[in-house]
Amino acid sequence: MITNTKMNKKSNFAIIIIGVGVVFGFLSMVSFVQIQATIEYFKTLPPGSSQPEIDYSQFYNFMIVSGISLASGFLIYLKFN
Repeated sequence: MITNTKMNKKSNFAIIIIGVGVVFGFLSMVSFVQIQATIEYFKTLPPGSSQPEIDYSQFYNFMIVSGISLASGFLIYLKFN
């Protein structure tokens, strides 16, 4: 088994940040699926019924946090390796 003995604490920190970005990316996908399911449900309602506004803010927030975490994690990893 080949192991990298040069891993330092900053590299481990970068890997944790990348992991956080992956988790928030997964949460954004789940949020997107919920939005799509809501839209499909609204299509089944009879015409003339009230349809509330769809809130996209949770999806946008997850995408922003995911992108920032992935980018900063990769930059930190590349800087210290």
